[in-house]
Amino acid sequence: MTWLMPALRRIGASPNSVLALTTAIIVGAMAIRNPSILSLAQFSDLARNSLVRALMALGVMLVLIAGGLDVSFTAKAVFAMYTTISWTVGTDLPVVAILACSVAIGAGLGLVNGILVAFLRLPALIVTLATLSLFRGFLLTWVGSTFIGDMPKSVDAFGKMLLFSITDHNGFVYSLPASFALLVAAAIIVHVSVRWTVWGRKVYSLGGSEAAAGRIGIPIVSTTISVYVAARALPAGTDRF
Repeated sequence: MTWLMPALRRIGASPNSVLALTTAIIVGAMAIRNPSILSLAQFSDLARNSLVRALMALGVMLVLIAGGLDVSFTAKAVFAMYTTISWTVGTDLPVVAILACSVAIGAGLGLVNGILVAFLRLPALIVTLATLSLFRGFLLTWVGSTFIGDMPKSVDAFGKMLLFSITDHNGFVYSLPASFALLVAAAIIVHVSVRWTVWGRKVYSLGGSEAAAGRIGIPIVSTTISVYVAARALPAGTDRF
């Protein structure tokens, strides 16, 4: 038992460890009352239903690491999604081209936030609240908001692709869409970028202290803009699939 106290100290010293331990305790308590919570069906449903939210969370996490704030991410994701689909519906464009179009739109919207925050030195909360209404209003006024029932053929085909499909003894089918692989790829890219690249070190330095980061030569403006661009390109490129 001599290892227990040092282990508890290490857990208590890390907010991430405390969060993971708390989550494990809550899930364990719920599983005791309802074992089906840990079933394959439950995990597949959670993975499918949390796909868009997880992609958005990755983008928001980048902004938070850099010490910023963005409350307009939902409007930008919807703007990029709806605009891309409305432009490409009825076409035979490959899914990669449609994905690239959505990424470009999302990055452009993130660029607007980055410029306002980095160049004009405006508070991030005020900027993103304003752009939240701005982008939503632009979408409703100029792009449209009518229901789109027919997806581009390549998007429809990709949406029907499955990573796996399992039928249990009761005849219920549990599956995971291929779009989940995009979430895994995005998470790996974000992890590698913030942990093992020079850009990631700049982002962490910026979030720790902008003044200190500037004194050691980190380009504040370009780093801030790149964070907002990357944060919005992530969910914009994959939230429809």
